Amino acid sequence: MSESESSLSRTVRPLLLVILGGLALWAAFKFQALVATLGTRTDIEVTLAVLKSKPVMRLVTREISTQVVIEDSETNIFFDRRAVIWAKVEICAGVDLESIGDQDIRRQGDTLFIRLPQPRVISMSVGPDIHCLTKATSVARMQDLFNDQEHRRRMEQRLHNDALQLARQVMPSRQEIVDQLNAAAASFQQQAHCRIRFE
Repeated sequence: MSESESSLSRTVRPLLLVILGGLALWAAFKFQALVATLGTRTDIEVTLAVLKSKPVMRLVTREISTQVVIEDSETNIFFDRRAVIWAKVEICAGVDLESIGDQDIRRQGDTLFIRLPQPRVISMSVGPDIHCLTKATSVARMQDLFNDQEHRRRMEQRLHNDALQLARQVMPSRQEIVDQLNAAAASFQQQAHCRIRFE
């Protein structure tokens, strides 16, 4: 090969690579446009099933909506990880009426006395979205990858436990529920043909 052919080859080869690269990009965009034009078929199947249904005798006297935020920091000689996880928590508190027995109901003259059980958490839901932000070194990220996100699962479990603890702290007292029900009892005393008092 002569020197002029070699010089031409060095000039043409990069130009050829640029042209081929441009053609490849153009083909990729055209393929994406073709797929968008033809559309994508999406089949969605929804199955609803009742897994459990049972009658309950629970009286919800307080609905509480809050947010739980947990900050976690883990540091050792191999890695450093900091994470924040948060979620909305809905709590329903009240009394379980099924636990009222014959010994808790008594009649005295024209007054019916009902002794209420201790209040409890009737239901608690966390979410539907649990948000998590993590800043970690590559060693910590590899550890999470091999442990199948064990750190996030531990944090989510802690979030549930802390939410339950919070629910127990903000739950109304037994006396608050008694006062609330006695105030409402006036509205149905006429139909019951007697006074109703909660204690």
